[in-house]
Amino acid sequence: MDTLPIISLEKLKDLSSPSGNEEHKRLYDTCLEHGFFYLKDHGISLELVQKTIMLNFLGVLCYIQAVSKGSVGLVATLSALYPLVVIILAVVVLQETVTVKQAIGMGLALAAIACFAT
Repeated sequence: MDTLPIISLEKLKDLSSPSGNEEHKRLYDTCLEHGFFYLKDHGISLELVQKTIMLNFLGVLCYIQAVSKGSVGLVATLSALYPLVVIILAVVVLQETVTVKQAIGMGLALAAIACFAT
């Protein structure tokens, strides 16, 4: 592979045109052959991408700090409960409703955190 494959999300959305079907085939072939690609025409602003990168960097720094201060087993286990934060943010920011399965999962996650804290 000499260059990074480029896939257009705009073309992928257009299922009725030949270019859309062709792009789907390119995506399929690229995933099988390379496993990764550059996605263009996604509509995400550069500013949002930069903010996301900075937040990711901050998260990694916090994780390294936590591992240096505490047990790796404890830190890794607690950080694996990140879906709890995602669900809470979805409820607060996007006003999504919590399903019964999610509520049970959140309760079990909170119970696990309580067990680790004692």
